Amino acid sequence: MNSNGTATIERSSQRFLNGGGKMGELIRVKDWTTTDMGSPEQWPKSLHTSVSICLNSRLPMAIWWGNNYENIYNDAYNGIIAAKHPKALGAKGADIWPEIWPIVGPMIESVFKTGEPTGSENQMLILERKGYPEECYFTFSYSPILDDAGNIGGVFTAVTETTKQVVTQEHLTEQLSKLFIQAPIALCIVREDEFIVEVINERMLEFLGKKKEDFFNKPLFQGLPESIGREFKVLANNVYEKGERFVGQEQPVPVFRNGKSEIVYVKFVFEPLREEDGTISGIMCLADEITEQVLARKKIEDAAETARMAIESAELGVYKGNFLNRTLEGDKRFYQLFGFEHEVSWDELIAVIHPDDKLLRRSAYELAINTGKLLYETRVFYKDDSVRWLKITGKIFYNEQKRPITLLGVVEDITKQKNLEEQKDHFISLASHELKTPVTTLKAYAQILQTIFTSASNDKAADMLFKMDKQINKLTELIVDMLDITKIDKGEIVFKMEEFAFIELAEEIAEEAKRTSNTHKINVKLNGCEKITADRKRIGQVITNLVSNAIKFSPNASEIIVTADCDHKSVKLSVQDFGIGIAEPSFDHIFRRFSRVSGNNKGYAFSGLGLGLYLSAEIIKKHHGLINFVSETGKGSTFSFELPLLKP
Repeated sequence: MNSNGTATIERSSQRFLNGGGKMGELIRVKDWTTTDMGSPEQWPKSLHTSVSICLNSRLPMAIWWGNNYENIYNDAYNGIIAAKHPKALGAKGADIWPEIWPIVGPMIESVFKTGEPTGSENQMLILERKGYPEECYFTFSYSPILDDAGNIGGVFTAVTETTKQVVTQEHLTEQLSKLFIQAPIALCIVREDEFIVEVINERMLEFLGKKKEDFFNKPLFQGLPESIGREFKVLANNVYEKGERFVGQEQPVPVFRNGKSEIVYVKFVFEPLREEDGTISGIMCLADEITEQVLARKKIEDAAETARMAIESAELGVYKGNFLNRTLEGDKRFYQLFGFEHEVSWDELIAVIHPDDKLLRRSAYELAINTGKLLYETRVFYKDDSVRWLKITGKIFYNEQKRPITLLGVVEDITKQKNLEEQKDHFISLASHELKTPVTTLKAYAQILQTIFTSASNDKAADMLFKMDKQINKLTELIVDMLDITKIDKGEIVFKMEEFAFIELAEEIAEEAKRTSNTHKINVKLNGCEKITADRKRIGQVITNLVSNAIKFSPNASEIIVTADCDHKSVKLSVQDFGIGIAEPSFDHIFRRFSRVSGNNKGYAFSGLGLGLYLSAEIIKKHHGLINFVSETGKGSTFSFELPLLKP
């Protein structure tokens, strides 16, 4: 006995207790004669060895010895036993762990009886090691220790507390479960070869138009329409047997949702789920509904096919231009229309354009940069010296900075139409010349008769002749317009270029319109401008035509606005009305010959052959200017032209 009344093991017999930290010291000073285990000198050598291993291990270890499972443990085990230390040293197992002995006691007893080791992984145990119940998790093993007689004398325990890992894993699993349920894609997990639904999220239920009770803990494919369910089950069986992922693209699936049957398209994945040993225990099913994308693509494909057939039937050429690197791509027909049998550069295409049309082409591109629409007609020279007429149309696409990036369009051979127009022009020219003389004579006779009847005080006859003279004047103007057309087309019209004050001309025409119109108020907004060099008479003809059209095509309105302004480069005049407007389908041909604006859908009928705007456009083009318009049906139109200030 030492001074404290505690038995001290003799040094010669405590070599197996060397070291062992604090627990080694406690074991050495403890009076073991008060326990069923007796003095350590009498312990079996196997127990000596086991205690030595236990004390010198950094891992939590314990020994249960004898029929009462008396306990020996190391320093690392202190963290597990907590407040039960040091009373647990040499105490009986049932007294140390009464709260868990119904669980671990039978396991230890089975090792004593059978000699077979046992254990558990992440075993949940409710411990009262700190004065309160605590949910803990452990991974441990129980192994037999033989005594000197070869019988089982005790059980060796290696144990690791996994509470933190298990709680972390459970939290992670919970988070993953929430993520799974809230995933923006349809998901479910099926187990076993019957594909029993273990987990299914709301997105999958919404997609299938079902409720959770329709699938949960039931075979997945049992809840699907028979035809598609049978097909999917074959695919799933293959995944389950071979362990290979299957990806389905644009699979049509019949579903009943929102009270109606419909066919939807999905991209789906069957992913095999493997256990740690590699065996397949289930399949994760993912489905992404792509109905809108598929239908949109099919619509585009149908439209593309329709467009392709239309282009082929119309023998159009298709092209794509890049403004950034000045490159051009086209189909075979596109290059053929320009007289080439192979691809050529943008500059090579421009080179075959008729010299007289190149300025027109440039003006068309300048206008297109602002409007986004390209439209012009040009002549091209073929290698055999023949000339073909082409109509070029296109649409410009811009980047975020509003810079033009891409031009897409088509080219059409309009040589036949142009030849027909030429024949028509020839007829108009011939008819105009033939009509000019008799109309002039008729006008002279009408004026003579009007003078005679006026002198004779036959006012009724004189008034009728006055009205006749007005109609003859209209016929004369029409003949003059038709003659102008033929002269312009043949390049025979001569422009009398002179310097004049543009604003004065605009004011004169506006004042004349005010005097002659009793239905509309002509509001004039003219800012001072420099003089321009142009044909004063022809420019006046353009302004007069625009003002006359504005009055004619706004029968229910009472106002016309004429605006003129200029900068250091050009002068611009606009005529705005608030009339019937122009329908968008007419935009592309409003400046063509014989193009007329119809008012029949509004109950109006307008006279004229549709020559005025064509003549106006040609006059402006010959002055190197630009003419355009904006219009909205039912709200009116604004026609504008722009002329350079410098002499062309």
